[in-house]
Amino acid sequence: MVPAALAVAETIGASGAEVLAAHALGLEIAGKLGRAMGHGHYSRGWHSTATVGAFSCTAAAARLWKLDVKQLRVAWGLAASQMSGLVRNFGTMTKPFHAGHAARTGVLSAWMAKHGFTADESIFDGKNSVLDTYAGEGAVPLSALVDKLGSTWEMTDPGIYVKRWACCYCNHRPIGGLLELMSKHSIKPEEVTAIEIGFPPGSDTALVSHNPVTGLEGSKELLDYSATKGAIHAFTKSLASNLLPKGIRVNAVAPGPVWTPLNPADREGEKVASFGQQTDFKRAAQPEELSPAYVFLASPVCSSYVTGIVLPVTGSVGAE
Repeated sequence: MVPAALAVAETIGASGAEVLAAHALGLEIAGKLGRAMGHGHYSRGWHSTATVGAFSCTAAAARLWKLDVKQLRVAWGLAASQMSGLVRNFGTMTKPFHAGHAARTGVLSAWMAKHGFTADESIFDGKNSVLDTYAGEGAVPLSALVDKLGSTWEMTDPGIYVKRWACCYCNHRPIGGLLELMSKHSIKPEEVTAIEIGFPPGSDTALVSHNPVTGLEGSKELLDYSATKGAIHAFTKSLASNLLPKGIRVNAVAPGPVWTPLNPADREGEKVASFGQQTDFKRAAQPEELSPAYVFLASPVCSSYVTGIVLPVTGSVGAE
């Protein structure tokens, strides 16, 4: 929504206050329309960021361009024929494209409506409407939500939540809790025998990949992965800061799939045969292929100016 609002604001020379008003309105539409869609919209495979987001971006752009009622209704109709985005594409570059597509849809729909393009002007009502086609289980009647527009603003209730870490939101509480425990109790790695993390059933629905290698992918095992990764990064940076005054550098290597004697020992034959095929190299690494990374970080000749980093060696382009 912000990119859509900024794009239009730049073309018309809008003030900061006007951009904030457009953002608040777009967020209001997103919250109310999301409830009208119901949680069944997402569970049926639609990515709400892309679908509902198309309308919130349209609202923001329409506000800045000062569309009248008829033009706004046309803009809604145009957005409806462009709303798209499937959960199936999670784990690929197409997922973040969804957000950009929604922003583009909003700007384009408002612009076309402003310049006389036509579309159905009652796109939320009746048979084959947006809600008739896309809404699912848990949907709230639109009429009940329209009455609440601007009375209980979504910007204040429930408010805006900003991610602290670049991972699925369901992982944030475990990561925050883990880092807080580490800080509060000065937990050392050798003191940890096991970590158990619980979360509500269905919270891992968005994590569609079972073998994540790149940062784009998610996995049903990503909860423990991201919590562990957060702890490793925090521990590496903290230890590096504490030991730097003593002339000691601290770095870490984050490897992708690597063959070790334990791999075939704790996996079924089918999984052993496909181990590492999700990487760009289509295979797992041999231990000696990772050794240069450790040598580089350990050698004062090569990395005397490097400390506090976690070096990913994953066998894939852009993986972290």
